[in-house]
Amino acid sequence: MPFGWPALCVAQSTACTSLSSAAKPLSLEQDPMGSLHQLARRVTPQRLGQRSVRGRCRCFATGPKPPALDIRAIVADPEAAVANARARRCADHVVDSVPRIVELHGAVSGLREQERELREERKRLGKIGARGSEEERGAAAARGKEVKRELGQLGAALAEAEGELGALAAELPNTAHPAVPTGGEEANVLRGTSCERGGAPRPQFGFAPRDHVELGAALGLFDFSAAAAVSGSKFVYLTGDGALLELALVSYTMQRMAALGYTPVLTPDLVKQSVVQACGFAPRGPHTQIYAVEGSDLALAATAEAPLAGMWGGQRIAHESLPIRQVGFGHCFRTEVGARGADVRGLYRLHQFSKVRLPSKPQSRPSPSPSLSLSLISA
Repeated sequence: MPFGWPALCVAQSTACTSLSSAAKPLSLEQDPMGSLHQLARRVTPQRLGQRSVRGRCRCFATGPKPPALDIRAIVADPEAAVANARARRCADHVVDSVPRIVELHGAVSGLREQERELREERKRLGKIGARGSEEERGAAAARGKEVKRELGQLGAALAEAEGELGALAAELPNTAHPAVPTGGEEANVLRGTSCERGGAPRPQFGFAPRDHVELGAALGLFDFSAAAAVSGSKFVYLTGDGALLELALVSYTMQRMAALGYTPVLTPDLVKQSVVQACGFAPRGPHTQIYAVEGSDLALAATAEAPLAGMWGGQRIAHESLPIRQVGFGHCFRTEVGARGADVRGLYRLHQFSKVRLPSKPQSRPSPSPSLSLSLISA
């Protein structure tokens, strides 16, 4: 998404639907950040941290632990997980990891059951040691030492298996929404245009129209050359009317959504890596889109979603206070690993851009339907 043209996004609970130009579902190649997805694989505490329902309150907490993943969906249908990874054009090692994930899931389940049985045995031995005969107490003490040793060995094996399982599962992509076509740009489906929704009719030109790069250069709206000299490729200076247009679009969007009941928020650009992980992003690794800050536990925000979600970490939210609706503005920083093709020219696939984002926590878990997103298009 371009730095100068803030994108309007909507987060429905743990699902995010990105609203681009014509409300059309993008192909998987054109939608690498995971928009228009059912987060079916991550149905537990990942986007807003650990979540539980107690009475009529929902408790959100973020911490140093990585997001919990629902491995059962992968185990139940590994073929679908493989097909989804291939459709999302994941690396071969990610596609090939699915059988290993299934194997590790079984191993972890078995180790946890053994650990549970040993802990129950330790409790029984403790009761014998408190009330049994002298001979029984001696036998219980000897067995207790063996149980302690076995629990230590099991704990180490379980930690190793869980670590490998979590690392492999975290590399799998989110499940694509059924409406998203598979393929490149040629597979995109145009659902409609602004003129079809009552907007101005599409203009007809008697000449070959210029693209935004040519128009922007001619009007002095941005400067890529100076930005490349200062910051490197895929950065931009917005200049003149380009800078004013950026500010005007942000101000218009924030005020428009505030009038609809959304609370405006300006978010921090640096976020704890634990919060980034809790939102389902990988702050480190060869394929990460996140800039991690060397020597600290901070990362540059790739989207305002992370700091907005983190606002509610560790809080208990009364059911009566839902829905929570915010409109957040933040700067986004992305490595854009693997970005290529025609869609990277000009103000696309930049390492830094700005975005207005609208997360909404409804009173109940929404369906995968993008009805809320589509309603905001006409807002």
